[in-house]
Amino acid sequence: MSTCRRNVRRVAPSLEQATFSPAGWGTGHGQARVTVYPYAREAVVSVMRGQRAVDRSRRRDAPRDVERCKREATKRAQRELRRFCKSHRLFFMWTLTYGDGGQRDLRQLRRQVERLVAKVQESRNGEAFPYAYVVEPHKDGERLHVHMAVPYFFDQRRLSLLWGHGFVWCTDKRKRGECAQVGANRAASYLAKYVGKTFEHAEFGRHRYEVAKGWRVERYEVRRRDLDDGQRYCEALFMAAPEFVWDSSTCDDWHGPPVRVLFFSGGADDG
Repeated sequence: MSTCRRNVRRVAPSLEQATFSPAGWGTGHGQARVTVYPYAREAVVSVMRGQRAVDRSRRRDAPRDVERCKREATKRAQRELRRFCKSHRLFFMWTLTYGDGGQRDLRQLRRQVERLVAKVQESRNGEAFPYAYVVEPHKDGERLHVHMAVPYFFDQRRLSLLWGHGFVWCTDKRKRGECAQVGANRAASYLAKYVGKTFEHAEFGRHRYEVAKGWRVERYEVRRRDLDDGQRYCEALFMAAPEFVWDSSTCDDWHGPPVRVLFFSGGADDG
């Protein structure tokens, strides 16, 4: 399957240019690191703390909390999928199912999805496209089907013929009048729900989601004085107040450095 890298636009340096390069980063104790995902319209502001010496022998001997590892792996997968869908405006959903007997082999399923992607690309004059998909197990825990997010409409009857293994459903996650960013956010939430279900049904460590190779989520980092200064930087960059803020100070079981995650609504160019 052919791959290509998205021609990503650069964010206009609306703030001082020094903040966009490592040479402009400050040094010192207690500063805030701002990680910006410009096309996902998200930012993470975290307090920088001095590195502590780690007793590796104690870490090796410590018992592994498998359930905690599963929860962290699920959250990490959900974050990655969310930012990928939002960055590439994946607002259209395909549900790919199997006929009698179903599909139980995960590796064979992936090959079949790759062949479908290649056929769709061929029908679009070889144009590669970003996508993300999650494999959902049926209630029996064995048979599988696919939920896939893509950036455009594709005729359902044509897609069904190209798939050739069962029924397909095509759904636009935008409501009337909504922009692509809003639809992509809804599709990302939809996939994230199924990521959680796959970790419940699968052995820990099995990879149950995929994204198109060669397509990345753009990000960069700057440093500011503290959490509030980092948030002001992001509000100036996106020219809006965040639509939602998650703050680690609201979590009683949070033991890491202070963190603030900022979510901004879709921009005016997200038609």
